[in-house]
Amino acid sequence: MSGASPAPRKPCRRAECPPTCALERWCAAHGAEPGSAQALFPVWRSNVYASGNVLFHPGMTPVALFFLCAGSVRVTRADGNGRRKIVRMVRAPGFVGARALVAGQPYAAAAEVAEPTAVCMIDAARFRELWCGEPLVARLLAREFAGKLGAAQEHLADMALRTIPQRVAKLLSQRAGQNGEVELRESREELADMMGTSSPVICRALADLRRRRLITVDGRAVRVLDAARLRAAARLPREGGLSRLVY
Repeated sequence: MSGASPAPRKPCRRAECPPTCALERWCAAHGAEPGSAQALFPVWRSNVYASGNVLFHPGMTPVALFFLCAGSVRVTRADGNGRRKIVRMVRAPGFVGARALVAGQPYAAAAEVAEPTAVCMIDAARFRELWCGEPLVARLLAREFAGKLGAAQEHLADMALRTIPQRVAKLLSQRAGQNGEVELRESREELADMMGTSSPVICRALADLRRRRLITVDGRAVRVLDAARLRAAARLPREGGLSRLVY
């Protein structure tokens, strides 16, 4: 992983975020009233990171809260042989490393930029002032943590209840756009890391879905041909049904 320095930090400029600020959109999606989050923006600083830059390493004390405005980050941990494996991908818009900062603990994993990524950040000391003095911050992050806890519980359920081919079908089904197109940003090896398997198993799962005419595959570009049958292959409920367990 490269530790190359990003561009110098500059004040966050919301006017440069088309069509609206990603942080503002995230706040609205998490229940903030329109305009109520504007007081939070002046304290943020922004950077653009190149692929391979590292936001933080395991064992580091958190010095800032990071929000991804555009792009994505790989969260990785080392296995028993020292090889780094992807635990999950974090895509914009959203926070990375927030739990460690709030808990006052060192990072347990590394965050490596996967593609050119725009990041807004706030210094840890300023964040703690907002956490104590601005109820909106605590409320929004509580919802963020609750969502991530639910995702982690669903991931554990997938590991126990779904086969690898079913997990691959689920990932494609959930990422497919309105036109059925899925752009896999991860390599086959990275997908295998995320699912706890090997890249040949991922390739066989994709090939089987293609053989059944549920998808087409062209490198990392996948197109869903039959969304209903793909959901059935993933053991997902029909569109509009309950999509996840709530604990």
